[in-house]
Amino acid sequence: MPRAVELTGVRRRYTSLRDEASNAEMEGDSSSVTQEFTVDDLHYLYVVVPRDDDEGTENLTAAEMSDKQFREWIVAKAEMHDVQILPTLGRLGLETRLALVNRLVKRGVRIYLAPRPPADA
Repeated sequence: MPRAVELTGVRRRYTSLRDEASNAEMEGDSSSVTQEFTVDDLHYLYVVVPRDDDEGTENLTAAEMSDKQFREWIVAKAEMHDVQILPTLGRLGLETRLALVNRLVKRGVRIYLAPRPPADA
């Protein structure tokens, strides 16, 4: 059951693609469809993951992660929200990563993006 969140004048650093759909759902607008990620959005989805050389952690985008890092992150994120995801073995291209992230979003998992740089005029 969605919880109502009081919005204040404070600007948020990260945004969620689910926020608009969740707000519409709370207001009773059932015609709203959950917005899905695009391939370009994977470049703004930052995650702190263990380094491949097992020495600390690093902050990477979903597009920059190694296949091992992405696989471990998506499985952990899914388990944390009681969603079952089994990524394929081998190479995980951007389209496959996108499909896995969108599967989480469709099941109500909030995934936050870093803000995009302002467009040059």
